[in-house]
Amino acid sequence: HVEPRIPPDPRTIEDIRLRWPRHQPGKVVQADEDVQAAVSALAAVRRELKALKAREANLVAEIERYMADAEALEGPDGRTLATWKTVTQRRLDTKALREAHPDIARAFERETESRRFLLKLKED
Repeated sequence: HVEPRIPPDPRTIEDIRLRWPRHQPGKVVQADEDVQAAVSALAAVRRELKALKAREANLVAEIERYMADAEALEGPDGRTLATWKTVTQRRLDTKALREAHPDIARAFERETESRRFLLKLKED
């Protein structure tokens, strides 16, 4: 594969995105049975993940409600089970910067390009 300059098959998402960083406008491929099954499986996994994220949010809310203003939650054995601490962060307000100093903001902008994968199949 080296001498004829044939790249190896990509193995990871990063490999795939490096190999095909841009789409060809108008190009469409037809799904075979294996890929159709993968699309259906992905749709099912995403539904499961959505349900799990909702369950996670409910459990976090239950625990936080119990903790109220406490910093830590301990088990009966004294082991720390969870912490819920106040964190302060400083972030640049890019919207305000663009409004107040558009030339400065523009000087520090950079354009990036990537491909976005969207699953269009929505099965119930």
